[in-house]
Amino acid sequence: MAAKKNYMELGKTLVRLPNYTKLLYNLLKEPEVPKLSKAYLGASVAYLTAPVDLIPGIIPVIGQLDDLLIVLSAIEKALLSCTRETAARHLNEASLTIEELEQDLLLIKSALRASGKTFVRATSRMAAGGLKLAGKAALKTVKHLLKTK
Repeated sequence: MAAKKNYMELGKTLVRLPNYTKLLYNLLKEPEVPKLSKAYLGASVAYLTAPVDLIPGIIPVIGQLDDLLIVLSAIEKALLSCTRETAARHLNEASLTIEELEQDLLLIKSALRASGKTFVRATSRMAAGGLKLAGKAALKTVKHLLKTK
């Protein structure tokens, strides 16, 4: 039940993606945002378009969530680097709140942890199964070789 609630909440985050896109764009144009924060924003966009990822996009869910985490973290850093008034203005223009951003970041981190654990468990099971099969095949080969001598 908790997992279903998390996926529903994650759906709300995905619905806000156009708002986050507008916010990112406006922060890049904002003179008050320091160059370093703008560099983080630009790097997050470059990460989205790069063919190489920390977590490959072919891995369902977590392959996309890491991209979103990086972009939202860069947005948060840019908002924290300017005055409260400027941050509030840009959030308002994008129809977002700082609470939504913080909640979305927490939700993505939680989903990545949960998905990562599931991925590791599944991969471990597959590797263990593969080793078991390889061991059986090796034992069968050894037995066959011993019989033929």
